[in-house]
Amino acid sequence: MTTSTTQSTSTPPKIAEDSAPVREQLLQPGDLVGHCRVIELIAAGGMANVYKVWHEQLEVIRAIKILKPGFTEEAQGRLATEAKISANLRHSNIVEIYGMGYWNEIPYLEMEYVDGPSLKELLEKNIRLPVTFSLSVVHCVCTALQFAYNQDMTLYGKVYDSLIHRDIKPANILIASNGIVKLADFGIARPSEVSIHTVGSKVMGTFAYLSPEQLNGEKLDQRSDVYSLGTVLYEMLTGSKTFPQKLLAELVQRKSRGQFIPVGAMGIRLPRQLCMAVEKSLALERSKRFVEAGEFDIEIAASLRKMTSKTAEEVILTYLKNPYSPGLRKKPIINIFGLLKIAGFTIAAILVIIGALRLYPHIKAAYSRVHRIITSITAATDTVSPTKTAIPAQQPDSAITAAAPATTASVPDSPTKTPGTAHAKKVSEKAAPATPVSPLSAALNAFNDGDFEKAIDALEAIEPPSLSTTQKTLRVIRLLEAYINTSRYDDAHTLIVNESVSDGYFYLLKSKVFYKRNELDKALSAAEKAQTTPSKNTRALARKATFQVASILHAQSFLKPNEENLSKARKEWENYLAKYCSGRSSRECKEAQEKLEMLQF
Repeated sequence: MTTSTTQSTSTPPKIAEDSAPVREQLLQPGDLVGHCRVIELIAAGGMANVYKVWHEQLEVIRAIKILKPGFTEEAQGRLATEAKISANLRHSNIVEIYGMGYWNEIPYLEMEYVDGPSLKELLEKNIRLPVTFSLSVVHCVCTALQFAYNQDMTLYGKVYDSLIHRDIKPANILIASNGIVKLADFGIARPSEVSIHTVGSKVMGTFAYLSPEQLNGEKLDQRSDVYSLGTVLYEMLTGSKTFPQKLLAELVQRKSRGQFIPVGAMGIRLPRQLCMAVEKSLALERSKRFVEAGEFDIEIAASLRKMTSKTAEEVILTYLKNPYSPGLRKKPIINIFGLLKIAGFTIAAILVIIGALRLYPHIKAAYSRVHRIITSITAATDTVSPTKTAIPAQQPDSAITAAAPATTASVPDSPTKTPGTAHAKKVSEKAAPATPVSPLSAALNAFNDGDFEKAIDALEAIEPPSLSTTQKTLRVIRLLEAYINTSRYDDAHTLIVNESVSDGYFYLLKSKVFYKRNELDKALSAAEKAQTTPSKNTRALARKATFQVASILHAQSFLKPNEENLSKARKEWENYLAKYCSGRSSRECKEAQEKLEMLQF
């Protein structure tokens, strides 16, 4: 067998015009690429192929990702970017890159070999995956994404931070035989210049997993990765894509409107907290999603801890040893019970109608008798009563007063009633001018009624100089609270940055905003300040602030599960339960007890 070799170089060789015949070659088993001997093809993508190889010098199995013949400069640039980014990301849940070279002028990457299936392969084989396994995989991917997002790296001479993956999909999530999840392919982890208008009328590549803002070519942040990961979790839990449409135009239309079947309506029993987390990750408006993957991970890890005491790797390893599908509900079962239910309602309705038809003649006769009796009594009254006076329908109130008989006034113990008096009083009351309501009072009324959008508009329109110090404080606090209640965390963040209010409740709200943005250190500092600063704008501030501190420490223990963080979280929950839950059974106390139990594992 003929083999081809080349040496890795620091700079790519110049691609000659007559190099097309060389590019038509594909790697074959036994070919030598650098120090690696090709074993077999393990994956074929649109841009590149991936081969399992044997590194002859180190005597280890590795993988080679090499561009397909006829590659473009854009594809070569993407491969180089993937190499630079991945080389800077040393994490157990990210595929490692060991080097870059050229084989017959075709660039390739030498990378870690993952000896297990991709999530795409598992979904194709089993359709739907167990809940604990799905949560474990997403937890690991969240960890990888958050790590990448927090790293600073130098690319092409410039320093970048807040890295986003931009291509989260089942094919890029690999699962090793030891239960370790690996996130692969950072090739487009930068702003893409590819337009969706160049792909024709059908869905191409990964459009089913892209966020709406990616499809619209908008500026991206990590909330885009959160959305894509939400679609992956949705598919694992339900066995169906979030947007299964085949035509690109229909898919884009549905995504741009946020039209998909809620995960809780798919006929699968799932915890309510998990359903809410999935829905939040898939929110059409970015401001309503999790701010970062780490915040998404807090909800995922909490749901996972309620279902199992095993680590994510242990759950995944157990599944790999005995893979199975929880299955989908069989349609015949749904149809049988559905038909029985419909039939029951239909029969009941028919019986009610038949009964009504049978009784109708009797009801009609009884009604006629009662109507005749009432008519005769009314007629007798009109004839006998000496005080009743016929009054024209359009006679004015003055005429009615004049027509009242004198005998009416002589009746003892009966107050004199002038028919026009009540009407005149009502007119007088309506004519009285209403007391003017101040803009702040109107805004607070809207807030108290739960109309937060109206309250926001009114509070934003108020000029602070026109208010007293107490009113200014109240305006800021209610505006911040309304922002939080409508999930407008960007506006809330702007407000807490620009306003400084010495009020315990303000600090508590400030902590909640930082918590939602996954800025846990700032959230903790604000919550601790809320514990020591008094407030006249809320009740039970100390209890609420203590619960907030415990929640933040709990989140930190999940993101960094070392003994110090776990101990702090446990201690704070125990403190909350001892202070505020002795003899009580509130929702917060139950949640505190549950979270403390989660930390005991």
